[in-house]
Amino acid sequence: MTRTVRATWDELDDLLARRPDDPRNRHVLYRTPWYLWPFVIPGMFLGAIVMLPLGVLAVLSIPYFILYPERHLHEWDIDENLGHERSMRRWRAAYARLTLLGRVCRARVLAGRRRRRARGHTQ
Repeated sequence: MTRTVRATWDELDDLLARRPDDPRNRHVLYRTPWYLWPFVIPGMFLGAIVMLPLGVLAVLSIPYFILYPERHLHEWDIDENLGHERSMRRWRAAYARLTLLGRVCRARVLAGRRRRRARGHTQ
């Protein structure tokens, strides 16, 4: 017979603060009943099927957003200022003319500027 345990947030915080490898601190939440073990491996497999493509997509989207900044929404796109709209149109047209090598060089320059600004240096 299995007992269902409902833990409060305080009990869970206490549980996480303790060392789980100490046998005195073992809790029902750490144990998997024997009848659920057949679901563990398929659950891990299905989780991997979902998480691996999402991880690959995340790894590929980072360079895409760095190299192609004109292809996603910015704050000035939401702003209804006509000057911002003209400025964004010019900026997007200038970025559309860049080659891949030009985009990589531009991303490196901007990263260096951000790094210097974060250190407190001015341009």
